[in-house]
Amino acid sequence: MGGVYAMLAVPFNFQIGALKVMNFSYGSLLMLGMYIVFVCLSNGFPVWGMLLVMLPSFFILGWLIRRYLVFTTDENVQILLTMGLSILIENLAHTIFGAFPRTLGSVEEGVGVMLGDSFVYVSLTRMYLAIGALVLLGAGY
Repeated sequence: MGGVYAMLAVPFNFQIGALKVMNFSYGSLLMLGMYIVFVCLSNGFPVWGMLLVMLPSFFILGWLIRRYLVFTTDENVQILLTMGLSILIENLAHTIFGAFPRTLGSVEEGVGVMLGDSFVYVSLTRMYLAIGALVLLGAGY
């Protein structure tokens, strides 16, 4: 989970620091993407096919928000506009999916490691995501 937070925080800091753009709807868009992944995987959609669909579609969605909502206003309106968009996305997700958390369980088998007297189990999906997050964060540094 820390990898997801880091992957969310780095672009957020970059856009405020270098681009001087404040888009507070990143977290809501991430949540929307996670719910779409949940629905697709629950209905048997393949993981790699979903990846090929989600990346370009959310790139286009982010570009449209940036082009037609964020860059057409001044800084004070950017904050209100993106926070309003965030509230809209969160409430729509709450209305559609309800207030209870969802889980897919473990998509793949994992590996177990003995650390002292403790046995630590890590799913391969989480390990791959953590390594991917570190590689992307290192490449962006």
